[in-house]
Amino acid sequence: MISMTCYHIISKIVEVEPIDLNSIKVAFCHNKFTSEQFNETEAEIFSTLICEIETPHVLEFALYYFKVLRFYLQVSPGEYTGAEVYLSFAESLAKNYVRMIHVDLDINSHRPSFLGAAAVYYGVLYSSHFMTQINEQARHLRRKIKVQEQDAHVSLQAWHLILVKLLEISPSQMQTYLTETMKRAAYIHLSEKQQLRTIFPEEMHRLLPPYDSEWVRCFSDII
Repeated sequence: MISMTCYHIISKIVEVEPIDLNSIKVAFCHNKFTSEQFNETEAEIFSTLICEIETPHVLEFALYYFKVLRFYLQVSPGEYTGAEVYLSFAESLAKNYVRMIHVDLDINSHRPSFLGAAAVYYGVLYSSHFMTQINEQARHLRRKIKVQEQDAHVSLQAWHLILVKLLEISPSQMQTYLTETMKRAAYIHLSEKQQLRTIFPEEMHRLLPPYDSEWVRCFSDII
């Protein structure tokens, strides 16, 4: 009873579309408990916690997914030391993405879990553009590792599998969303370049798509 009530609480806190109580009662508990029992247990849990509950934000999801990705590579057969160095850079790029998406309410209308996954996808996908910089950082840290294109490929393929298994999102869905996001971000950056210069660091400038005159019509809803 307590575990399923906690599950109901966390779905309301984390997700944009939480699991409704009736589904939990029927599908998970087979009508063993009433709505009143769930409500009473929820009130007791909140009272015990003094209602000090924080909603996980996009960055927390992204960092958690990177932990999952690293663990997946660690338990996979093969040597992925180069991939680990690659993922360290990808993580920093993902943090920039999280900062960038907060300038557009439309982008933020998605679930935090989905946005965190998009940040990881962005970092893993586009870090391949910075191979020289990644290896320079590795040398600076005296790590005798040379990151190869294969490390980028392995990391991306691993994240594709995790997307499907963990989040039930296809790589093509994520790529479509990411393409749209980057176009909107490029439009915002070009429109408000001076005001947003701290949100769009140099690395992100290189990854934004070139200007398209159609953006004025397509992105007139940006707030």
